[in-house]
Amino acid sequence: MWQRKLVSVVIMLGTFFAISAAAQDDETTADTRCVIVGWNLSKSSDQTVRTASAILAIYYIGRLEGRNPKLELENRILDEMLKLSLADIQAESRRCGDAMTTKGRFISEMGENLTKRRF
Repeated sequence: MWQRKLVSVVIMLGTFFAISAAAQDDETTADTRCVIVGWNLSKSSDQTVRTASAILAIYYIGRLEGRNPKLELENRILDEMLKLSLADIQAESRRCGDAMTTKGRFISEMGENLTKRRF
């Protein structure tokens, strides 16, 4: 009886860790794609776009390194670059830009709240 319970627990844990690893890998792929978007936008003739692209790339590199300091980032970026079409990059640009806009709003609101609380 206890052996069945043990087997059930082991199976549940295995499933949990597999799902967790897959979710983390999906996040890593998404963040890697945002780094690529940032680098692509850095070629713009518009200085504002170039500045935003640097912020985008640095932010997502920080997320990647924070999640997995041992990640072979250069290889991961190269692998992902080879998979992306121009249409993929355009779609990822929208996704990454929306995420950065949301994060920017959060940071601005937090700054306003901290300013109000401090004085």
